[in-house]
Amino acid sequence: MEKVKIIKNKLGYYEVFPKPSQEDLKIYYKSKYYQNQSGNYRNEYTPEEQLFFKNKEIRKIHILENYLNIPKSKLLDIGCGEGFSLKHFYTFGWQVLGIDFSNYGIKNNNPLMENYFLEGDLIENMKYLQTQGKTFNVITLNNLLEHVIDPSYTIELASHLLNIDGVLIIEVPNDFSNYQNFLKEKNFVNKDFWVGYPDHLNYFTKSSLINLLEARNMFNVFSLADFPIDIFLSNIHSNYVLDKTKGKDAHKSRIFIDNFLNEQSIEKTIKFYESLAQIGLGRQVISFFKKNKNEL
Repeated sequence: MEKVKIIKNKLGYYEVFPKPSQEDLKIYYKSKYYQNQSGNYRNEYTPEEQLFFKNKEIRKIHILENYLNIPKSKLLDIGCGEGFSLKHFYTFGWQVLGIDFSNYGIKNNNPLMENYFLEGDLIENMKYLQTQGKTFNVITLNNLLEHVIDPSYTIELASHLLNIDGVLIIEVPNDFSNYQNFLKEKNFVNKDFWVGYPDHLNYFTKSSLINLLEARNMFNVFSLADFPIDIFLSNIHSNYVLDKTKGKDAHKSRIFIDNFLNEQSIEKTIKFYESLAQIGLGRQVISFFKKNKNEL
């Protein structure tokens, strides 16, 4: 593995230095990432995991339609991966389009969504859509910004495709968080386990993500977290960093608890995860942004 440094930039998020070239990144995601079942991606998912994916999208749709008054309309999923988000928005009546480097993940998991998919370089596809005069009411970047070379430029291109009153939804891992620092201070973990090069080039918290978007004239209108799986790390019997064999059980618990919460009440689950985001707890940060009209 190439020797890299992790540095904190002026906006408060951490990034790898030096970063790979755009061409190297394109080759990696086109031919290796999904095929090698890297990170969280696999060829098969259990029914419980499928429900977990669906519930996360249901919460986003609920926030859009009930909190932000965004009706069913046009959605662009940049870096749509395996197509789960596309499928669930489509099922709930949205007009969808997804773009990604490779069709491998979507073809394997949600082949029907290939009809609403553009394959190729994300930057070039965003530029192409802009030249075609395409705009969208909602644009999602689900677990994308941690992978790209230049998050700020990616946001800039996405904003050009967003309607004036549209919503940009960004989901990223919650990394270099206060809770992760706490785990290190208390010796529950012995390394920065969340650093995953070459997959992850950038590392965000809720506040540093907001800093990035504000620098691009976008303001935060809502944020929530997801289930804080890393709470299991404070118990030696479930610490999946010190003992990797415990990872599957921790993952299963996360899935079962999240599905249980959503079954009780979508609204109350959103409020619960909103509270977690406010204190910086949660494995993921999901934030909703709008354009700052005063800067347009």
